[in-house]
Order: sequence, then C-alpha cells, then structure tokens
Amino acid sequence: MMKRTLPPMDGPPTVLDLFDGVGNSWAPGLFVRTVTTTWDSWWIVGQCNGTSAAKTVKVEPSMLPIDISAGAPPPPPEASSLCVLDIWGERYLGGLNDHNEMVTAPVDATLWRVWRMRPTPWVAGCDRHLSEGSFAIKRVAWAASTSASAAQQRGTLAVTLRGLTAEATHVRFTLPTPWKVHIIRIPAVISSSTYNMCCSS
Repeated sequence: MMKRTLPPMDGPPTVLDLFDGVGNSWAPGLFVRTVTTTWDSWWIVGQCNGTSAAKTVKVEPSMLPIDISAGAPPPPPEASSLCVLDIWGERYLGGLNDHNEMVTAPVDATLWRVWRMRPTPWVAGCDRHLSEGSFAIKRVAWAASTSASAAQQRGTLAVTLRGLTAEATHVRFTLPTPWKVHIIRIPAVISSSTYNMCCSS
C-alpha cells in the first residue's frame, strides 16, 4: 500500500459530499481527482466508508471536473463514453452507464479509475501507483499502419515506462471491438523500457 502511494500526487482531491450530511457521526467520504499527463487524462474517484453499514453512491459524469483552461468549459462527458476500473479489485467494470453504483463495504474504501473510451487500443492503467499511470508511464503513442484489406485496420501501441523496478509492473489495456492483439514485443535488452503491442481489427 505504501509503495503505491509514493510519490504523493500534487494537491488535495476534490471532496464531492462536503455538505451532504450533518451531525457528529457524519464525515465526508466521496472524492475525485483529475490526473493529467502528456498522453492522456482521467479521473480517480474514491469513497471512504467509516460506518458499520455498506454505503452506495451513484457516480455521475457531472461529478467529474473538466478542464476550463482553454476557455469555455466543454460539456460533461456522456456516461456511455466513460470506462470504469475497480482499482482495489483489479477488475474492469465496463461503461459508467452500466456500472455507476459504487458500493463500499463497512470500514473500507473503494477506488475507481474513470476514463474516456477511445476508438483504438489504449492504456487503461498501471498498478505501480494509485494514480494508475501518471508516475509509471512516461509516454503512450498509437501509430496506425496500412493494411492489405481496406476493411481491416492495423496499428501499434507503444508504451514507455519511467525506468525499471525490481517488482513486476502490470500495464492494463482496453481493446474496443473489433480490435485484437496479435503480438507484444518485449525489449531485448534490460535497459529498454518501451513495449510495442501490434493490433488489428
């Protein structure tokens, strides 16, 4: 647990239920953090439950902060365009439109990675850090390639890690239908940290 929280992410997360309850026994527990890198951006949504009963909250696209640095804020993303990963359970839950209820057991916590779906294969996270990719992954690039068949698409997804560690690092991928993985190229030398995944539709 400690290894996955270091180094700490910049700034505090946004608390979503700060004013939703009253009384000495109530405490806010729902938060979201926007993670932005040079290759993508996504959200980490979490819930802490300190009570003796299970707690369920509905995660809506309107809860997710959006970037307004470019001027007028864009509309919130549609739930059908968002994917959900259960970080603790290491399970892909599917689209937010089908899996938007976050259930947290008594005296426990739940953590989700929520990201925008892409039409091509892409990275869905990395288990080296709780940010699910911002510290461990340096670069992700998709390069389309020509195919002998006009109906078939091909391409290579290149993922560069930020240095090697003595522990295993698992990078997660999404493969939208009808994409398939044909080969994953592992570097021939230990000093290399770029991995190529060849795909076709």
